[in-house]
Amino acid sequence: MLSREAGSADELVESLTVDPNDHRELVQTLKQALSLSPEEATVRMRAFRSRVLSHDVHHWAEQFLAAATEPASDHPRDTSARQPTILR
Repeated sequence: MLSREAGSADELVESLTVDPNDHRELVQTLKQALSLSPEEATVRMRAFRSRVLSHDVHHWAEQFLAAATEPASDHPRDTSARQPTILR
């Protein structure tokens, strides 16, 4: 189980997500987790482990650096909210 607020929840889609501030949902999701069949739990855990092993800090760094080195024209920017700075 992962909190929906955790950044990893978007990446680890095999996990059961829950709002930790919603006690009813927390109890319901905990019951769901405890009642998973051994087969489903195994499938989820294998996929979970595979993703964790392949999406490590090295993977993140490669993705980050690849995005950072793309030409600026590949990154659409919303400049409508920017106000010019006037220096005097």
